[in-house]
Parts: sequence; C-alpha cells; structure tokens
Amino acid sequence: MSAPCIVRADALGHAYDGPSVLQDVTFELCEGDFAAVVGPNGGGKSTLARIIVGLITPRRGRVEVFGSSPRRASLDIGYMPQHTSLDPLFPITAGEVVLMGRLGRGSRLGPWGSRDRDVATAALRDVGLPDIAERRLDELSGGQRRRVLLARALATEPRLLVLDEPTAGLDPSVQDEFYALLRELNRNLTILMVSHDTSLVSRSVTRVFCVNGTLAEHCLTEVPDDWRELFYGPRQVRLVRHDHDHTHDHDHGHDHGAGSSSHD
Repeated sequence: MSAPCIVRADALGHAYDGPSVLQDVTFELCEGDFAAVVGPNGGGKSTLARIIVGLITPRRGRVEVFGSSPRRASLDIGYMPQHTSLDPLFPITAGEVVLMGRLGRGSRLGPWGSRDRDVATAALRDVGLPDIAERRLDELSGGQRRRVLLARALATEPRLLVLDEPTAGLDPSVQDEFYALLRELNRNLTILMVSHDTSLVSRSVTRVFCVNGTLAEHCLTEVPDDWRELFYGPRQVRLVRHDHDHTHDHDHGHDHGAGSSSHD
C-alpha cells in the first residue's frame, strides 16, 4: 500500500518583479519521504520552500499540504529558514529559542506552560543537545546553534519538516553529523530540504528534486552534464550518489527551464 500524499503541487508558477522564478512546477511528496531540493542559485529552490510553508502565495497553479492550503496546514509544518533574524549575540538562551516554536500553539496568554517546556526539552534531546537549555546562544558553536534552530522547528510538533539550506557554512564533518540526525528524524517525520550540496544530501535522502525554474525528479549517479555549470561553474563537480531503493517510483523528466532570477 503506497504512502499517502501530503504535499501536492500542480502547475505552480511564481515571479517577483521580473521573469518567472518558477514555471509549471508539479510534484507530490509522500508521507515518510526525505526529499532534497537541489539546483543553482536563483533557480527557485527557496521560493518553492516558502510556498510550501505558506509564506508566499504562488502567482499560478495550486499547492495543497495535508489536503488544505499551506497556511491552513501551518500548524503541521516545522520550518527552518535559510536566514534567521536571530542575533547570536543577543542574550537569549537555547531553551528560550526553542520555546519560540511553541508560539501560536495555544490560546493561553502569559508564561510558558509545563506542556510547552516539556516539548522544548524533548526537542533539544531529539537534536542531541539535552543539557544546553540554559546556555546562551552566543556560547554555542555554529553547529550547535543550527541544531537549536532545528529544535525550534521540532517544537512545533510538525508532521512535515521543511529545511532551507540547514548546513550552509558548516564544516563537512559537522554537516555529516547533521545529516545523520536528519536520517533519524525521518523515521517519524517527512522532510523536504533545500540544499546546494548534492554529494552529501544524496547519501541521506530518498528523493531528489532538481529545480531551475522548472522541476524534475532524478534518481542519478551524477549531475547531468548540462547542469554542471549551473551548479558550480566550470570547476569540477562532485558526483551525486543516489543508490538506495526508492519507496516511490516516478518518471524522471529532463526539461530544465532557465528561469533564474535574483530570488532563490
């Protein structure tokens, strides 16, 4: 029996003030998937993520998350954005950052309740940082801060986790640890992750969506020749290793649009 579809996009298109960023994007994400969205800068990866979490309404097409609009489904989505406005030097503790994920989870006003604190504690434990709730954010390493932000997304108690470049700027060894953590979380969560690093993510994910204006799903051992310069320019590209079995089999198109813009 196939897993239920939890995200369904049909002919999505979007533009900001110039040419289209996304054109005729159609795909489905199923429960239990761990999907990577890869592609060049300006190809529309982050725009697609923001549409799915309800931060952007597409100009064309339709998207459903858990059978509703993304905004209606927002309480079931945990989101870790590419850029956060959280100043690492601001005197705030890791536990307080994670508790931000509880905002909007109830109608009660006033101090955080015991339920909120229990969920935040569990989220820190799930990301491997059970003992840092009282430590200030500026005392943590870059990798630890990234895990705290992941814990904030988990504190929403999501059914779908959307991550936008969660390992950007981290050392390779720290990235490996982060992806191992995501594989563990994928046992109970559906994950959609935007990333530039095709060689690392392909060892972890079950599906790969290539986005450059349009979207095509690939099950490949290397980046297609006509994509190498789009990803990396003329220098050597690292190969994608995507050798494990797939729960969901799809036809893999190769129609990559060139709708790049200054927005990703």
